Amino acid sequence: MAKGRRKSKNNQKRRARRFNPRRLVLLVALAVAVWQLLVWGRAAVVTTFARTATVESGAVQVTVRVDTWPLPGFVPERDTTITPIDGIVRLLVPEGSRVRAGEVVAEIINPDAQGQLLDELKRTQAELAAFRRDNSGEVERLRGEISALDRQIQQKMSELTQAIRAGEQSKALSLQKTIVSLTTDKVRLEEQANALQEREQKLIAAEQVAQQAVSRSALQLLAGRPGVVSYRFDGLEETLRPEAVIAMGSKALLGLRPRPFSLSDGARVEAGQRVFKLYDTSTVDLVLVANADRLLQEFVLGATVKLTWAEAGAAVTGWVDEVGPVERNGYQVVRVKTREYTAKFLERGPWEAAVVQATYRGLVIPRRALCERQGHTGVYLVAKGKTLFAPVTVVGGNADAVVVEGIAAGDQVITNPWLVGRDGIRIR
Repeated sequence: MAKGRRKSKNNQKRRARRFNPRRLVLLVALAVAVWQLLVWGRAAVVTTFARTATVESGAVQVTVRVDTWPLPGFVPERDTTITPIDGIVRLLVPEGSRVRAGEVVAEIINPDAQGQLLDELKRTQAELAAFRRDNSGEVERLRGEISALDRQIQQKMSELTQAIRAGEQSKALSLQKTIVSLTTDKVRLEEQANALQEREQKLIAAEQVAQQAVSRSALQLLAGRPGVVSYRFDGLEETLRPEAVIAMGSKALLGLRPRPFSLSDGARVEAGQRVFKLYDTSTVDLVLVANADRLLQEFVLGATVKLTWAEAGAAVTGWVDEVGPVERNGYQVVRVKTREYTAKFLERGPWEAAVVQATYRGLVIPRRALCERQGHTGVYLVAKGKTLFAPVTVVGGNADAVVVEGIAAGDQVITNPWLVGRDGIRIR
């Protein structure tokens, strides 16, 4: 019994030593100190390393990358002038200059080519004489028919006015159809007459050029129409045509390899060699090769398209003129037209462009400023020198910036919110 009592007393002493209130208080105090140290340390880190940005009103564009082709991503209507004789070329118009129809662009000088120049003069004279013989009095005849149609149209217009006043609707409708038909005939005849006159003027100009060339033993090359002059060639002048690029397909377009060549003043040229070409810049064709899977919205005929080229520092707005089918490789060829010409188009390509498919306007912040807290999307603001979580609604954006609602312009947002985690941390 005595032995059992001694063992019980020893167990009580061990339990007393094991449960020490002072030790418990010390452990609690140590845990609180560590927690405070961590909180202070995190606050110090946030205070030191937090980065902020100012909320500003603006716009964010969502773009999709496309390949553009060629030179740099557009196919202009080309007018290539080829020299009919050998000689030394004199370039009379600087690269990229705008010329009028009939303006002299270059000369081919060859003292030994007098016979060839005389043959050219005879050919142009014979062509002009044949044209005048075959079309003698044709323009006058067309003008007479146009005058007669004018009189008929005026008469029908007068009858139409009377019919409308008299309330004769069926007669008025018949007269309207007749007027439309007569007007269509008039326009057709005017186009024929203008075409004949234009053809005759070109033949006359060609004869005059040939006569001057004979007297000077030089052949002048003229601009056949207004445009921008270029002496740069890529070997694709006959391959890339606006009406053919859709049928070529993305694989053929991306597989093309230009052979750049620039003609310089004083260079020797051979008969049949291209000397210059004209770019019709009234409307420019832009050929796009896009990955259809990456598009936010499909290309629709007539829809407005904005393109930007980082390499060229250029941006143009145009409209969709032709859309090719989505091919097996997931790509699609689209032809866009624009009236916004830039001299950068004469530089070599191909270029990588971006199609602007959406624009969001409002309060703009960096996307990295967004964070999640308790299931809510928001940002950490700096309010009165301390962090404050503010829920926001994301309207839209791209990989770098977003447009949001729920905060105000001029607010300061923390752009590395993963450092924060709570409100009330002081920010320097």
